[in-house]
Amino acid sequence: MTATATACGQHETLREFFISGDFVIGWDCAMTGGDPAMQLMLGALIFLAIELALFVQSGSVVMPSIVAILFGGIMFGLLPATFANIALVALLLLLGALGLLVFFRSGR
Repeated sequence: MTATATACGQHETLREFFISGDFVIGWDCAMTGGDPAMQLMLGALIFLAIELALFVQSGSVVMPSIVAILFGGIMFGLLPATFANIALVALLLLLGALGLLVFFRSGR
């Protein structure tokens, strides 16, 4: 059984999901209501928290960058088409901004 919006209506309370053994579906329904956009946002927030924790712990952008490269493709693959287009534009803007930052930091 997959976590979909229809699965969230099977039980009236979260406790009933846990009793029936559908812990993941129950947690998903409680946190996101089964909405795919909310599922994506929750996953992105968890991913951001992990990235931020790695940055704070290591004090370097190397470790979070490696994790972002490894798992960013997975997150990008889960995006619906409209979000993928927005994410692609945001990525291109970010790369351009990083290029400008490197240019100005190089002293030219």
